[in-house]
Amino acid sequence: PLHLIRDHLGARSLFYAPVKQGVMFASALPPLVHVGVIAPRISYDGLHIYLAANAVTPPLTMFEQVCCVRPGHVVSLRDGKAVEHDYWGLKSLQEDRVKTENEFAEELRALIVNAIEIRARYGGEYGSLLSGGIDSSLIAATLCRYHDGKPFPALSIAFDEEFYSDADLQKIM
Repeated sequence: PLHLIRDHLGARSLFYAPVKQGVMFASALPPLVHVGVIAPRISYDGLHIYLAANAVTPPLTMFEQVCCVRPGHVVSLRDGKAVEHDYWGLKSLQEDRVKTENEFAEELRALIVNAIEIRARYGGEYGSLLSGGIDSSLIAATLCRYHDGKPFPALSIAFDEEFYSDADLQKIM
């Protein structure tokens, strides 16, 4: 079977269309329609949802033959049949009302640092693009711990127009 898997929060779309030759899939609708294998017929269900909510929610799309994988889901295709199941759902999350704000902050800090350290352990050369934002600054500061006092390779881009430039924040880092 072919497994189409969409990221858990749905940051990127994943469209698919079963066709005689198998299945076509893409991260945008136009490539699927422009190939010419799919008849570009409007889905009345998709249109109805769009007019009601100003968006089309997966698995519907604006085209009859095209479906969209829902965030946090896997669509397995075999012999022209699609079977969908979720691998990550918001319903599995529960609010923790016992932890303090400081405990949450420490847990978040540990998760972020751990994610950076896992990637740093893969070895090889690495550096950082410093945008002046919190994310690139945090990554660079964490990676500096692995350089044993050696210069840490970093670069930044500044603009002459002050409105667009984060040069002052980049200098702090």
